[in-house]
Amino acid sequence: MWVNGYRSLWLTTYGRWACIPFCVIGMVVCCLWTRELYGNWGSILAITLWAFSPTMIAHGSFFTPDAHAASMGLLAVFLYWRWLTAR
Repeated sequence: MWVNGYRSLWLTTYGRWACIPFCVIGMVVCCLWTRELYGNWGSILAITLWAFSPTMIAHGSFFTPDAHAASMGLLAVFLYWRWLTAR
């Protein structure tokens, strides 16, 4: 921050914006998986729970890997489940 000065605020903002799509990916995967298992109402409930979860709201735009690891882990398990059920 000493070297970049005022520019460091914008660099931090851009970095936090880059973290938001990971939470969106997690929400989409949650929607797709619950739609396959429980139908449309289940997917609406899953989207609501994911979007208004205090963890996703608080940690979704941080540089820490908490919410991003949860999203990518959910994606990995979902793809593995799809691969197992396709056989």
